[in-house]
Amino acid sequence: MADSDLTKLAHDLSNAPVEAWDGIKKAVGDSALAIKDTWAENLGGKVNEGSAFKWIGGSIDYDLNVTGASLAREALGIGGGGTGYQAEIGPNLARRQGAMAGWWEEGMRNIPALHPGYDAMKKEEPRFEFWVGVAVDEALRKSGL
Repeated sequence: MADSDLTKLAHDLSNAPVEAWDGIKKAVGDSALAIKDTWAENLGGKVNEGSAFKWIGGSIDYDLNVTGASLAREALGIGGGGTGYQAEIGPNLARRQGAMAGWWEEGMRNIPALHPGYDAMKKEEPRFEFWVGVAVDEALRKSGL
């Protein structure tokens, strides 16, 4: 999915019916966790476990954030709306070897770019799109459309 496709999908999701937001939040959260786990696993497989970098996979973390107008709705427990949810996934610089995890994503002089995070995202993409579709379909069904 190209960046313009992601931008279009984000815009489309921001206009989804309020009834869909619980399902969208679940899709974003579940996908973020799956990407985090796969990214960590990819790092463990691509970076020698016996090497000095054995903790690097454990530095991968994620946060699920509520954005815009939906923050107030979330706090009140009335679902989403507004701009929605986002997930930040990647190395936690406060964790052991977190600052080094980016080396394998982008590469550097003596370390080839292996793209474990990008590969994890591409693996999860079809499942994410499926569950967002289920959430929107369920919201339309509940709305009688």
